Amino acid sequence: MGFAASDVVPFTQARANLSEWADQAKAGAEKIITKNGESYVTLIESSVPVVPVIFLTGAYSMRQTYPL
Repeated sequence: MGFAASDVVPFTQARANLSEWADQAKAGAEKIITKNGESYVTLIESSVPVVPVIFLTGAYSMRQTYPL
């Protein structure tokens, strides 16, 4: 899939617009996030289902999510 110049954004801008860009990624767009002018991470849609798992140990519990 190709991407436009508007799909390459600095980390600080991504932080401010993460919710909006996550929606765009879910719709199929790719966002390349840069840090210090270099490619850092790519935000893409994930179709991997996850299942929550709860671990109970004494009075404490820990919730984690694992891919199926």
